[in-house]
Amino acid sequence: MTIWAGWGFLVPGSIKARERLVNAFVKYHRGDHSDAAQIIKQRVKLMQDYGAPDEDVARMHLFFGQGVLPNSVPAAFWTIYEVFSRPDLVHRLREAIIEHGIHRDARSDTIELDVSALKTRVPLLLAVLEETQRVRGANATFRKVQTDTVLGDYHLKRGNWIQIPHQPVHHDSRIWGTDPLQYNPDRFLGKTLPSNSLSAWGTAPHLCPARQFASTEIMVLIALLVLRVEIVPIGGSGWRKLKVRPFEAATIPPPAQELEVEIRPREGWNEGLWVLKMGESKTRVPLASG
Repeated sequence: MTIWAGWGFLVPGSIKARERLVNAFVKYHRGDHSDAAQIIKQRVKLMQDYGAPDEDVARMHLFFGQGVLPNSVPAAFWTIYEVFSRPDLVHRLREAIIEHGIHRDARSDTIELDVSALKTRVPLLLAVLEETQRVRGANATFRKVQTDTVLGDYHLKRGNWIQIPHQPVHHDSRIWGTDPLQYNPDRFLGKTLPSNSLSAWGTAPHLCPARQFASTEIMVLIALLVLRVEIVPIGGSGWRKLKVRPFEAATIPPPAQELEVEIRPREGWNEGLWVLKMGESKTRVPLASG
């Protein structure tokens, strides 16, 4: 955050470390990276097609990590935590995913997971992700006042900045009912919610440009885990409540404690070849379904 704020001169050691990473990425993508993830290959190709220098490509690799580690990783962790700590929810997700998103071919011994169907025909899966973001999110939106504006009793002066924390909106009983602090993905099913009631990805017109990729990534992860494994805490203590690390530069604060779990393969769901069927992409870089 110090570097992002333009105060890099205060942390020269961090600046040097960042440059070492940049040089390492330059060396990496100039060499053989045929075994890299598809997103790495597509990013390199896209930027090289537009004439971006190697150093700029490397810096984009670093910036992508800033999005994944503080945001996608804790979002995925808490979604796994919230789902597997509720056996009834795990059961409902399994039934819905098997009915609408799975095709088994006995002849070729393959199990196909239809990613497009997950997003369009299994609304509970998206609701699980959205409810995790609503309950766990601690993000805020910043806006610069362009003209003197009066909002109720407040006079906003041109040139100043306002901060709009999302949590008060996400926990507002006038929007979410009498139990806004409880985890309940059903609140997203079959209901029309007010505009901007869920602002986990930011507030229009400035939204996270990778939100479709990140949401697809987490939904596929949850679907595969729900179908293929059981996750239970070690020691028989159950899914204890975890403290979070406050003041993190993240949309969802990560846990401050470790939780050891046992992952058990589910019988009948780990044989054969698993295939992800991706829908036709409508984006410039074909990384997400639909």
